[in-house]
Amino acid sequence: MGRLPAMQPAPASVPTRLADELRATAPAAPGEIRPEHALVDDLGYDSLALVKTVVALEEAFDVELPQERLHELRAATVSDVAALLHAAGAEA
Repeated sequence: MGRLPAMQPAPASVPTRLADELRATAPAAPGEIRPEHALVDDLGYDSLALVKTVVALEEAFDVELPQERLHELRAATVSDVAALLHAAGAEA
């Protein structure tokens, strides 16, 4: 499974807020969402759920995620998404 290129780690509160958002949208969210959980394999996201979640994350974090990177989310982990949000300007 491919991973997003290494980016700066997100501030501590970005992953916490992200986990809350994912818990609300993940088709198969476990009780605890961990950084190593894969969006598709562990949380049950399909293409439509990923699109809906991107919109929700952009609104929740007041950022615009780069469209050219969104296809990478199919192989992303929660940690990857937190780093992507941080790179897009999500604040702690």
